[in-house]
Amino acid sequence: MNNKPLFPTYDDVANDIYIQYVDNSQRTEVPHTHPFFQIFFLIKGRLIHHINDLSTDMAIGEMAIIPPNISHYISLENNPVYYSFSFNLSSFGEINALNEQVVAFLRTLLDTQKTILPKTSIADDDILYVKSLFERSYKESCERAVNFKETIIAYGILLITQFMRRYHITNPNFVKNASYTNEQMVLSCIKYIDNHFTENISLDKISHMSALSQSIFCQYFKKITGVSFHTYLNQRRIEYAVTLLKKGYKITAICSFCGYIDFSTFNRNFKKIVGTTPREYQKSKQFLS
Repeated sequence: MNNKPLFPTYDDVANDIYIQYVDNSQRTEVPHTHPFFQIFFLIKGRLIHHINDLSTDMAIGEMAIIPPNISHYISLENNPVYYSFSFNLSSFGEINALNEQVVAFLRTLLDTQKTILPKTSIADDDILYVKSLFERSYKESCERAVNFKETIIAYGILLITQFMRRYHITNPNFVKNASYTNEQMVLSCIKYIDNHFTENISLDKISHMSALSQSIFCQYFKKITGVSFHTYLNQRRIEYAVTLLKKGYKITAICSFCGYIDFSTFNRNFKKIVGTTPREYQKSKQFLS
């Protein structure tokens, strides 16, 4: 059985994910249902969602999620500009453990929201950040570079995390049904680091993923791991570097493979953690051919 969403332009669908950038004149869609989630983010104009017998406006800077299998349509007025991120729930269970929190939130949303559109306003400080996530997702879907699916899913996780953060604030009763402790969110981020430490990971990015402030994130991160975020990240990278050295890879290549941009930083962190430079370690262990 083919479980992929039946999007309007099916040939453009890549593994159950579809991102649209809509910039057109006024139009109205007929009522319909679909078996996938849709996230909307309004940039300009007016967007009206009609779900069953209810209607609700979206303001500029708001995000909304339409759960699957709910009859709805949208009215577009004043030449709106918006992004639409469509996906199957299964898509977020394929990549890494961080998705467990996202999937749990979406399932709770599906179970509790039958006739009311789940929407929330994004904090002023985060609007440009959220907009950039949609922009990058759309760019990835168009260019389809290596690992574009994984990249889009990572952006999707960040988007839903932003939605979760604001939705919990504005819907306190919902938190009782989908409450995630600070420890759980940080543990999920640690699992993400373990799977993506070779990529460009920053404290800012990871704290955003956790839906916690950076200071609170760091507090819980050190409580759980015993070290700071940067120390933990460097330890994971250098452990991997030692493994690659033993396999005979060139040191300059290992630097890049482990996620470091410049060699001096790699060299300094390696010596701090291992006690010697990569070259000295390689020579002492006779890994040179």
